Amino acid sequence: MKQLLIGALSYIEIKDFAAEAIILEEQINLIKDTYPIEKEFLTESFIKKIGLINFEKLTTGLTHCSVLEIDQVVNDHYETNPSLLVNDYLGLVNAFQIALWFVKDNSVNTGNLYSYKTTRDEVEIINTSTLYSNSAGEYCNTYFSLEELKQAISWLKIIKPHLYTEEFNTNSKEMTNARNHRKNMQYKEFNRIVKSLMLISNARNDSFLPSKISSYMSAVEALIASDRDSLTMQVSERVAVLVGNSRDDKLQIHDSLREAYKARSSFVHGDNLSNNIERRIEEISRETDDIVRRLIIKVITDFPEIAELNPEKLKKWYKEKLLFT
Repeated sequence: MKQLLIGALSYIEIKDFAAEAIILEEQINLIKDTYPIEKEFLTESFIKKIGLINFEKLTTGLTHCSVLEIDQVVNDHYETNPSLLVNDYLGLVNAFQIALWFVKDNSVNTGNLYSYKTTRDEVEIINTSTLYSNSAGEYCNTYFSLEELKQAISWLKIIKPHLYTEEFNTNSKEMTNARNHRKNMQYKEFNRIVKSLMLISNARNDSFLPSKISSYMSAVEALIASDRDSLTMQVSERVAVLVGNSRDDKLQIHDSLREAYKARSSFVHGDNLSNNIERRIEEISRETDDIVRRLIIKVITDFPEIAELNPEKLKKWYKEKLLFT
């Protein structure tokens, strides 16, 4: 028996996308032309069950899909809980969305996922739980070149191990960025990178900018904060030193983060934003998004040892590695 998993990506345009599929991960493909699978899977019965509007979304834009030979992939792991097959697929699609953010700011989303089993003519509609906005809190098309798409696929391979939390459940490998079914998440078991990725996902899943900025700053703190003392100064200085390319760049990062802290402080304490912060809130969010991206890329590529450092060891690492070199 074959099973088709398919869903449409929204708010994304790929320049010069060829007709053939692009492999994201294992059996997951990106396709723009659904004709090769329409003949076998997208039957009148399938269209009737999902609705014509949803079918048009699948066949007029960019689509992710996987065709599985169930007899080959079903094992004890999936037999005890068949929904894990869909969960794992959704987790990888969500990881790809995060990988796209590693390349640049965007609001790429995936709508419903459709699962179709051929021999049973059975369609299941799975509603996804994330709705990412860009750094301005907006939902609009972002253009990616094929080279940028390849960069995102490379990032997918790099970040995937961080997004699967073996400590939480070695069998289901539940994604840390899923917004549902997180009641029993073992947050204290996650390392700094995993925590930061989860908080980045929370930020991108929020279109209210003060709240978005607050989650971004929590993601920064998860990566490089060692204590609560003088937190604004500590974080602003450390990030500037870690990712700044020049004196002017470091000053810009430092000042931008201090402004983001002001916005977060007002929001989390229930105060009104100052007129200046309110006027610049979109710019502050964009700057913070860019800084967070640069920081986590720097940590993952150059300083992955940070992930497992406790507060005291991180403080010592910062002094020895960066401050007094």
